[in-house]
Amino acid sequence: MTSEAPSPVPPTKRLAIDPSRPLGEALGRAMGGIIAYARAQTELAVNDPEKAVHGYRKSVRRSRALLRLLRKIVPNEEHDALAEDLREAMRETSAARDADVLVALVAEHERKPKTQEALDALEALLREQQAAVVSEGRLVQALREGSRQLAGVPARVETHLRAQVDRRALREALASSHRRARRGFKRARQTLEDQDVHTWRKRVKELRYQLELVEPLTGVLTVHRRLADLAESLGTVTDLIVLRDCALAHRDRLPAETTEHLIERLESKIKRRTEALLASEADLFSRKPKAFADRVLRGVAASGRLLSPRD
Repeated sequence: MTSEAPSPVPPTKRLAIDPSRPLGEALGRAMGGIIAYARAQTELAVNDPEKAVHGYRKSVRRSRALLRLLRKIVPNEEHDALAEDLREAMRETSAARDADVLVALVAEHERKPKTQEALDALEALLREQQAAVVSEGRLVQALREGSRQLAGVPARVETHLRAQVDRRALREALASSHRRARRGFKRARQTLEDQDVHTWRKRVKELRYQLELVEPLTGVLTVHRRLADLAESLGTVTDLIVLRDCALAHRDRLPAETTEHLIERLESKIKRRTEALLASEADLFSRKPKAFADRVLRGVAASGRLLSPRD
């Protein structure tokens, strides 16, 4: 008697576990669904390349967050190879996406009398650069190359999830991710350095996607919503950092007086908003990592065959 072939994994925009399946299988299918969604953006790019690139990159980031959750399940060498493949799958889209983001940041930034001249000049300069690196054909090709890079990822991940993956493994993985986010928070609070704020944001987004993954088990979590909001707010701060750095990089080609005023205003906003977020969200990182993971997974074992009750 032959075993049934596994049902195909449909593309999915969100990262989510299927609570009807054993955990190892559910994690593998979650990776398959999010990778399938990323690869589907290739065909959509013909009609709306900018939207397709955005959807593609978000999906790859979700897959990277899931892979990080599997750090102690997938052997180190294979985990590192998969992580590099996921980074490589985004590489060809980076220049175009960065150019689009920069133009949008400058175009949408509030114009004040003392900064308008600098912003208008910077926008014109960035649009010239955007035209040089962005074309529909190039974006479609970048997504096709990235899609080929992603093709084998789900099967490679699934080979390491066939053994029983239980509650303990998931708890330890979530605790590790919270520990990384907590460490990022403490470092950003200590230094207020741009790179440390950026790293904190990456760790917050990683943990936010991982909680999105387990939400079908746990129900909607307040902490998940707060992390999502925090990631968005930190994104606003990092946008200001990027805009400030862009003005600094091109200051020799921009009106001197208004550019200096723009840089000063941006630096003030960055510091003020960063300090406000560090103060308002401190309680998210006050709980010990294992206690955080236990709180997230409280009552999950009652969901049946998905998780072993073993601790």
